Amino acid sequence: MSKYPNTFLKRHKIDHSYSKLGYPYDNAKIESFHFLLKRKMIYQFRFPSIAAFG
Repeated sequence: MSKYPNTFLKRHKIDHSYSKLGYPYDNAKIESFHFLLKRKMIYQFRFPSIAAFG
């Protein structure tokens, strides 16, 4: 993970979780949530830039 996301997470007091190596199943619930979020919100709109999204 690059420095920027880690800095953003720390600034907003968000704990990041990583999967164990070779065991991706522990993130299945959050991956499903992200898919739903993208399908329902992000893919339905056109944003003029990344800055407009955040």
